[in-house]
Amino acid sequence: MSPGSCGYVLTFRVHPDKKLRELFEEANGLDAVFSPRKVDDVEIVQEESSSTDAFAAYYVAANKNKDRPPAFGKDIALAVESLPTW
Repeated sequence: MSPGSCGYVLTFRVHPDKKLRELFEEANGLDAVFSPRKVDDVEIVQEESSSTDAFAAYYVAANKNKDRPPAFGKDIALAVESLPTW
């Protein structure tokens, strides 16, 4: 598998055999059109973000001596710990 294959492996059978060359040329043409190409002279700058400690933010909440009851979040269809009441 080549680095540009994006992890796809396509297998199929071609009948008659003489259509193989035509199919190969068509597949190469489509690959040339739709494959991502490297863009030269582009520099990606990623700024270092200030590190936040998720555990520190979690334990800052008042009354953390006990767990809060779960609440069902309809937006994400998942039960999550309810928000603290301040």
